[in-house]
Amino acid sequence: MQRLDQPQEFVDSFDLIRNLQRPHQAVLGRITPQQSWDATAQIVAAYAEQVDDAISNSEAVTRTEH
Repeated sequence: MQRLDQPQEFVDSFDLIRNLQRPHQAVLGRITPQQSWDATAQIVAAYAEQVDDAISNSEAVTRTEH
């Protein structure tokens, strides 16, 4: 008789291998999907910071011109 938690164990181990060990299929190089995800999060954070700085600078310029 199969235990009910066995399918979940299989899915969990599959997810670990898929995301942390095998190379990403759509990205050049030999990085994993998790490495790609982590890099994307860092890029988005840096871009958001640049946008915030640009907005702050444009508001400062607009206030001094009036």
